[in-house]
Parts: sequence; structure tokens; C-alpha cells
Amino acid sequence: MGHQLQGPETPVPPTAREPLQPFVTDCHRNAIDRLGTAFAKGRPLAILIGEGKSAAAFVISRFIASIKGDVAVARISEPCSTAIEVLREIITAIGFDPKDMNLTDLEQILKMFLIFQQTHGLRTIICLEETQDNGKWVLDRIRRLVEMEKKDAYGLMVILSGRPTLHDLLKDAPLNAISAVGAKRIILAPFSLAETNEYIRRRVEGTGASEVADVFTFNAITAIQALTSGIPDEIANLCSKCLELADMEDAAPVTSGLVERASKLLRLTTMVQMSGAVELEVQALEEKSQATGRLIAFVNDTFAQEHMLNGGHVLIGRDDLCDIRLDSVQVSRHHALVVNSSIGVKLLDLGSTNGTIVNGHAIRKHTLQDNDKITVGDCSIEFVAGDGHRSWYFDVDPTVSLQPKQVGMALTGQGAEFDFESVDATSTMVSPWHNDRG
Repeated sequence: MGHQLQGPETPVPPTAREPLQPFVTDCHRNAIDRLGTAFAKGRPLAILIGEGKSAAAFVISRFIASIKGDVAVARISEPCSTAIEVLREIITAIGFDPKDMNLTDLEQILKMFLIFQQTHGLRTIICLEETQDNGKWVLDRIRRLVEMEKKDAYGLMVILSGRPTLHDLLKDAPLNAISAVGAKRIILAPFSLAETNEYIRRRVEGTGASEVADVFTFNAITAIQALTSGIPDEIANLCSKCLELADMEDAAPVTSGLVERASKLLRLTTMVQMSGAVELEVQALEEKSQATGRLIAFVNDTFAQEHMLNGGHVLIGRDDLCDIRLDSVQVSRHHALVVNSSIGVKLLDLGSTNGTIVNGHAIRKHTLQDNDKITVGDCSIEFVAGDGHRSWYFDVDPTVSLQPKQVGMALTGQGAEFDFESVDATSTMVSPWHNDRG
């Protein structure tokens, strides 16, 4: 038998590479298995608790995908405030149109559906995600559904997932009446350093890079682990900001110092959103031309420090990491934020305890004008606009520097949705910045 001649092997194009498998930790596998066991045993309630939103959502998705047979699933991923709102979400998910239905109608439709499922030997799953953010009437409705299942065995399984504050909710009415039915709670642990390293490695490979060391130093990955406490949402978000900042600065690989600066930018993003000033013209902050000036701070009428406005933002407060740090009990840890942009210098109160006052008037958002006086607790800050003004403070000793840290990148507040199935994706949810200074 002769041999066939083979032509040269055709190279596989880069786009045809086998996609990376979803990143699943041992903790995730255990949680998926335990949900499967609860479902197989016909338990009416399962409780899943972990930091962040994405990990729990991923576990629920994988569990649902693993179920064999015809199962009706209703996932409520956004918080509801009333019973009628959550029932409409459930009714819509199982295939009905809740338009113009009142509470009684919705209850009857759901009960008829559950009876149908029971008659045909079919199962139903209702997932209430981010449980801690739902209203008390919603939680009471969930309690009634679980108690109804315990009594009549319709084949319903309710999954409650949420953050660690859910532990406290389960101790109080109305959930305390059913919390024991959920048996042992399923806890999603944060990533270990090794898991964080593996997640980042997979993400880097997904971008086409050959080695993670070419993109992130080991110390950078360690810093990401420390700053995020291993919470997957925050790891993804911080990685995204690091890569964005590294691209802007043409810096490679990402270092621990860049990680810390990226983390601070995320923190500022969160503060702007929490202040209710999301509508602020953030896009203007990315333009090259920005206002100039300086902020001169006093504590008890004694000069404290002076801060030049040369781009970015100025965080005012009592925290050690604030750009203008005011050591006073009347000043909140994160009291106010000065946003420097091409359309002016904006001052935002960050929900401080004692408020922010400009020229004697309390403000939440204010465009600063030359010689405006900002009062923060028992401290004051004078705003001097423009380039031509002489510094109020003259430092006779050139070896002493009172200039605080500055942020060298404009705030964008943008992101993409984080999904464990895609190593390229990142979370939109901007998470609080973790540090060891309280």
C-alpha cells in the first residue's frame, strides 16, 4: 500500500484559536454542585452569599445550564421595591404578559402556573439576585412563596443570592421565618492570590499576549489582590483601569505603582457617582485645555497647604490619601472633590457630615470663581483662578515640599460588563477602593 503525499500544513489563523475555557475556581465548582444537590433533593430554598455580584451570577448561570429536563426559570437580577414589581418580573420570565394585571391577578397566574408544573411533574426555579437591595415587601413575598412550596410541593426552588449583609437580613423578619429551610448557606470565597494570578493570566492570553509577565509584574498582581481583597468584580475592574492607564502612558509592564494610581482613579469615579453628580460633563475632563489656578487651605486660620490645579482632580478630606488633607474631626474622610476641566473648576460635596459651604452658602455642586472661599468643617480653602497669581505661601526652605500627590489622568467613568465567560470583559460596577488605612 503506497503512501499519499501531503502538502504543507496550513497554519491556523490567530482568529481560529480555541477560545479559553471559562475561569472556574474550586469554590465555584463546589457552589454549583451544592445548588445541584439542593435541587435534586427538592429543597424549596437555597442561599448563596459572596462579595460582588458577578461571581454569584456566574454560579447561578452554570447551575441552571447543568440542569437536565424542562425547567422554568425566573431570574430577577435587578432590585425590586414592591411585591407587585417582583411578581411582574416572575410572570414575565415564565412567559406571561403582566400588563394591566393587579396584585391579585399576578398571584392567581403564578399559582395556576405552579399547579400546571406540579401536575406535569415539572420544576420551577426563582432566583432573586442581590437580595439585600430588595424592599421588605419583596422579601415578604419570597417568604410566602417558600412557605407555599413547603406546604403544597409544587416543585418550586427559590435561590436567594447576595452580599454578606444578607446574613443579617436572614436573622430578621420576614426572612427569619424561612432561613432554616435553606439548610447550610453556600459561601463564595474571594479569589486567593494564586486564583487572581490565574484569572489575570487568562485575561492577558485573551488579548493575544504570550506571557502575563510582559503585561503585569508579580508585584502588580500582588497589589491588585491586596487592593481588591480578591473580589472578582473589583479585580476585573481594576485590571481594566490598569490596562487603560498603561496604554495612555505607553507603560509596560504594569507596575504596583500604576496599580495604586489606577485604583485611586476608580475611587474618584465612585465618589462622583455617589455625590449625585453623574450628569457632570465628565467628557470635558479628557480635553487637553483645562482651567488653571490653586487651592490654599487653612486650619483654624493657620496656613496648611497649597495645591496647584494642573489637571485631574483634587480630593479634600481627613483621609491620609486625600490630596488636601485636613486633620479635623469636623471634616469627613472624603469630604469634597474638585474636578478641573476645560469648562471650569467644579466643586462637589461627597455627602459629607457637616456639608460644604462656598461664600456662606451650602452647596452640593458649584462652579468655582476667583477668590471663592470654601468652608469645610472648621477649615477653609481659598480658590485663586488663573496663572498670573502669586502663591500666598512662600516657602523659604526649598528642601520642604508641601505639594500632595496628584492624579495624572482624567476621570472617564467608563467600563464594560464583567462576565466570567469572557476573559476580555470587565465590570461596569465601579467598586470602592480597598486599602489598609481604614
